Amino acid sequence: MSAWSSAHLRGSADPVAASGDRDGLPSDLVTAASLDDDTVAPADGVLVLIADLCRSLEAERVRYCHWKSNWKIKHWLSGDGDLDLLVDRADAQRFVGLIQGLGFKQAEPSSDRMLPGIHNFYGFDSQAGRFIHLHIHYQLVIGHDLTKNYHLPIEQLYLESVSRNGVIPLPAPELELIVFVLRMVLKHSSLESILRQRFSRSTSNVNAIEQELEVLEAKIDHARFAALLPRVVPGIDPAFFKTCEQSLRSGPTLRSKTLVRRELQRRLRTFARRPGAEDALLRAYRRATRTMSQSIVRRRARKRFVSGGLLVAVVGGDGSGKTTALNALGDWLSKKFVTKTFHVGKPPRSPWTLLTIVLLRMRRLLVDSAVQSKRAGGNDGPLAFPGYIQLVRWACAARDRCRL
Repeated sequence: MSAWSSAHLRGSADPVAASGDRDGLPSDLVTAASLDDDTVAPADGVLVLIADLCRSLEAERVRYCHWKSNWKIKHWLSGDGDLDLLVDRADAQRFVGLIQGLGFKQAEPSSDRMLPGIHNFYGFDSQAGRFIHLHIHYQLVIGHDLTKNYHLPIEQLYLESVSRNGVIPLPAPELELIVFVLRMVLKHSSLESILRQRFSRSTSNVNAIEQELEVLEAKIDHARFAALLPRVVPGIDPAFFKTCEQSLRSGPTLRSKTLVRRELQRRLRTFARRPGAEDALLRAYRRATRTMSQSIVRRRARKRFVSGGLLVAVVGGDGSGKTTALNALGDWLSKKFVTKTFHVGKPPRSPWTLLTIVLLRMRRLLVDSAVQSKRAGGNDGPLAFPGYIQLVRWACAARDRCRL
């Protein structure tokens, strides 16, 4: 199985036992060690690995911040979601070396899902039994999830505004509000997103956008906001920004949301990574290929480790639970990573295999005894041709093993 063990992450020798059922592993495979009452998270709910990470980055004076969705920062610090970190590109080498020292491994998606200046690292908190996903940004790119076509060159401005009121540095709420509104208009005001929201029974996504908008608006200093807006996006005046804000609420019509998005794209064209027509074609192509991959091929989007995976062997006697443990481990890891399972025991025989076995036995019965004696005596040499039926038998056995 191409995966890692938690020993590579936080020193635990058993990723199955350490995970518990919080990441989807069946509870009957959790060992007593993972349920020890002495294993507790810090009082503020921050996972131990995340707290170690933040302390180490502060000690090494690495410039970074958690750049978005900070209204739920307590959830992210407790391991309930990804950590989206904006890191100064000048500190990139030190940052990577530091997190690798803490046991984080780089894992990236397929090439069509990779975005410029964005990398993924995973660590394992053995006390909480959870994977920690670091979504590392060296530049701020926004737009539709399929292409992220717009680059806002405000990374230094963002990092200069940070303050540390808790474990992790956070940007100024004025900057976060500006970028949030631009992100959401480009991301959720497209026709497909609006139609998905209209025909979906759940309104949680729309409500979450409005809630975050209200939280950020309550935090900002309006004078500072007015001064920062032209520095972030010179082509957007306060009146149009207010129009963008209103388009994110539940009142505006589909047509008005679409018009706002198109006008925003026009004003941001100097920040675009590719022309609008090219981006639209790329978006349509990726949407079609991903739909086909997920709906027809049934292939899920998972990540591969850049430095390679690990071979995990599950060995035991008959009836010892090897298959159960292997399936549980594979199900758990395959939610995030590319895994492969190999069965090296005796596979069940397919109908084709059974047919070739019958043909082989009939051949042995019908073949001339003199020919058998000659082959048994080795007169044909060590590389004697075994016969086409035997070759088919071996191919069927290999197919049976591959299908496991």
